[in-house]
Amino acid sequence: NCIIACEQRTDPTPKLIIRAIREAKNLRTNEQIMQELNQVIALMNQTGRVTDVVIETMNFQRGLARDERLLEMRQHYGFAMREHLTGWNKYDEDIGVASMVTSFIKREIELPWAEDDTTRTEIGELVRQLKAWRPGARGTKLRQDRVMALWFVWILWRSRWKQTNQSSGNNGSFQRQGVPWRGTKTGLIIPVGAKI
Repeated sequence: NCIIACEQRTDPTPKLIIRAIREAKNLRTNEQIMQELNQVIALMNQTGRVTDVVIETMNFQRGLARDERLLEMRQHYGFAMREHLTGWNKYDEDIGVASMVTSFIKREIELPWAEDDTTRTEIGELVRQLKAWRPGARGTKLRQDRVMALWFVWILWRSRWKQTNQSSGNNGSFQRQGVPWRGTKTGLIIPVGAKI
């Protein structure tokens, strides 16, 4: 179970700032997962307000999105609940995991780095997972929980920033530079420009 909490800033430039990472292994019940989530939301609401919670809804996680405790938290804290269904979309050229690289290059995603060991350990593990991520690697073979949690938030942040730019007539400041591969109809990933 991995929870990443981020702050969205738009002034003077768009930023997605990681504020908390909580990863727990061997959680056996939905109750334990909901307790982890509640603790992170309560912590984040001390300095701001949680507006959205994104939950993966593949397999058993679908039950989490409809859990009574989550619905009670949503009512209590006032956040929107958003479901995310991961499939081949994580390899998509425009919104796939590798597309986050453009936001890192533009310094739109900010990773805090502090003197305390906890922050360095948590961010260090995220960086390790980001560097190790590969298209097609199964989560059972390659740990990518933090990457996926960040990607869920990034998709929501990117869509909001894009909507803000389009409604204000500023379509040029949030451009995708592309990734060096593309998907095929069979789901294979091939380098851009390769002959099939």
